[in-house]
Amino acid sequence: MSAPFATVLGHEFAREGLWRSFTEGRLHHATLIHGLQGVGKRTLAEVVSRTLVCESPRQGPCESCSHCRRSAENIHPDVVIIGRDEVLGIDEELSAHAVDRAKDKKERVGKIIDVEYMRLLGAWLTRRAWEAKRRVAVIVDAERMNVSGANAFLKSLEEPAAGAVVLLTSSSPAFLRPTIRSRCASIRLSGVPQGLIEQHLIEDGVDPAEAKLRAQASGGSLARARQSRPPLDDLRDLILRRFGGAKDAELSAYAASSMAGARETDRDETLHLFASLLRDIAVLQAGGGREWLVHTAAADALARAAAGPLDAFALFSKVVDARQRLAGQANRVILWDDLLHDAASG
Repeated sequence: MSAPFATVLGHEFAREGLWRSFTEGRLHHATLIHGLQGVGKRTLAEVVSRTLVCESPRQGPCESCSHCRRSAENIHPDVVIIGRDEVLGIDEELSAHAVDRAKDKKERVGKIIDVEYMRLLGAWLTRRAWEAKRRVAVIVDAERMNVSGANAFLKSLEEPAAGAVVLLTSSSPAFLRPTIRSRCASIRLSGVPQGLIEQHLIEDGVDPAEAKLRAQASGGSLARARQSRPPLDDLRDLILRRFGGAKDAELSAYAASSMAGARETDRDETLHLFASLLRDIAVLQAGGGREWLVHTAAADALARAAAGPLDAFALFSKVVDARQRLAGQANRVILWDDLLHDAASG
């Protein structure tokens, strides 16, 4: 028998656990699905939301009943998806607020999920379901709730309405209010296996050799693998050359990383690349074999960097922390300067 929620790539353990909780009637009223950006958190949350309103779920939403069809098209009256700058659903109050917010040029649309969204959502969850057995809300990037918004929504988690289910996703759960996290069941998604990503890219028409390189650099994210750009391969080689054991190798490699470009997406991808290279160097320094590497195509250069004075694990920890801050609300320019300072100071 195939694993449940088959449209979700990887994460078999999480998928099976959610399915058991659902079929045994013990699914928590609030579930936090967290993990690195692009590993499928929202995809899983949305397929679970459709299952919760499905007439006859079979290992997931049946995809043929009226509930499934309408929830997939975001027109089901008992399902709503809220993100930083979008509301998917047909609730008039929530949709009207989304339109008003987009028109307000003074509002930093896309940066936070503001308090009014959460007040309206809390009220929406208390109402009786129109057609399904329950009402389901998906909150995407829940760490983007500001303090007031989190506090306004807390009552919905402390005193859940009958038949109300909330699914939250987050790439940086540490940025969520502790009072929110403590009231949610927690499911962590690790990266999608490299082989699955490679296979999926090939099925999408990507050349096998390119698919392999993209999968190696993806960090377990199919979304990132689909967005990989050839210049990152050149940047990888440049960073590894700077790590070659020369004086001030850490600072030199950081400086090379900053050459990725000014756009925020470039810097996000560069931090991911930098972290994955450090991870491989740390593996080799700890005695791991080349078969454990992410960047197998660069194994020789990684080995040379591992033989140098670099403390890869310590630097890796700094970059992981930076990535978490980047997924929150840290200013990217200031963050990059902080990283360069850390490298220079050791």
